[in-house]
Amino acid sequence: MKDPMEYQVALGQMITARRERLGYSREKFARIMGVDTDYVVFVEDGKNDLGLSEMIVIARALRIPLSTLFALAESALPEF
Repeated sequence: MKDPMEYQVALGQMITARRERLGYSREKFARIMGVDTDYVVFVEDGKNDLGLSEMIVIARALRIPLSTLFALAESALPEF
């Protein structure tokens, strides 16, 4: 099993990729979630240990099921 920090980084990368695919700037994404842009930066950089409620808000803002967000992050990690 990989280090949880590696998972956080992979999750942040998947969030960034999906946000960009939707054409959202960090500022727009932050507004949709009701948070500061700095928060988005920390999440996308994998520096924030996210709780379930935060993950639900992020998944909704990205317009994907939470399970899909987790699956994308897991697929980015070899031998997860």
